[in-house]
Amino acid sequence: MEGIVFQYHISCTFSETVPPTLQPQDQDNFAPSSKPFQLIWESGFGVLVTFGACKWKLSGVKESVGIHGALYLISSFFASSSIIIPFLFSVMALIGMAALGRRCKRLFRLRGSAPAFVITNLFFIWCSYVIVIRQAVSSLLDIVFNVELIMLQIGLYRILSGDPGFVKLLNVDDESPLLLQRVRHCKHCDAYVKGFDHHCPAFGNCIGQNNHLLFMILLTGFITAEACYIMGASQILSESKQKGGWNETLVSSTMIFSILQVLWQGVFLAWHIYCVCFNIRTDEFIHWKRYPEFQHIVELQPGETITTTKFINPYDKGILQNLKEFIDARG
Repeated sequence: MEGIVFQYHISCTFSETVPPTLQPQDQDNFAPSSKPFQLIWESGFGVLVTFGACKWKLSGVKESVGIHGALYLISSFFASSSIIIPFLFSVMALIGMAALGRRCKRLFRLRGSAPAFVITNLFFIWCSYVIVIRQAVSSLLDIVFNVELIMLQIGLYRILSGDPGFVKLLNVDDESPLLLQRVRHCKHCDAYVKGFDHHCPAFGNCIGQNNHLLFMILLTGFITAEACYIMGASQILSESKQKGGWNETLVSSTMIFSILQVLWQGVFLAWHIYCVCFNIRTDEFIHWKRYPEFQHIVELQPGETITTTKFINPYDKGILQNLKEFIDARG
């Protein structure tokens, strides 16, 4: 996973290699996996925490600190300017850090930790809120923000340690009709996942049938918490009389970070709402040519010599039925 916020949060990885071919009788023998899900969740505290096999390292924390440090320096340098100028320079700095981090990781074969990056960002934003912003916001905003952060921590633990819908192949010769559909292969977990949407490094797990709803709730929670922080930060900046102070610079840099988060997360949430409404998975939308059920062969017209294949979604049952199926599709 790459080194900055855009890679850690928005970059959700899909299976790039064609999974082993499964015959219908094989797919019929899929059953929920009992093997503990092994997580690699790395943090900067050097502690070992086990959810199956869970390792923490320093990389994700250092990258989070580096990003917030860079944003702080930019906000400090442009303290007397409009928020738009440090915002634009922050975007350019993050893009540059992403490119540099990617190159360095390939060169030195380093690994980062997206979950540790996410958790460190939450902790950093919360500290900034408590130190500077909390004293100036309303009680309602304070309650909403803190409750959201608590719920996010609980949700992160659940999605990190939960089973997204792993299935295993049983050694049983069964020629009965196909019972389980939409079982896809994730190359990162080297496993088959029921209702596989994508592998999300930021949450350290696949997103499948069992945790897709939780994933969308978490995404909404992040947007809500960041929007609350932006509201409080903008209130502090508008009332502040000390231009260029460390506290104002901290508020400005963290607000820019939160704005960037809300922008891409809003687009990402809108995409997943679209997928839910039309009963399509992200992996299926991108790699539909791998899955025969999405391929419609157009009959050749007189004079035509090339067969045309068009996309068709056999799972779309109408928005209301799709929503009901999404909410009910667990386990």
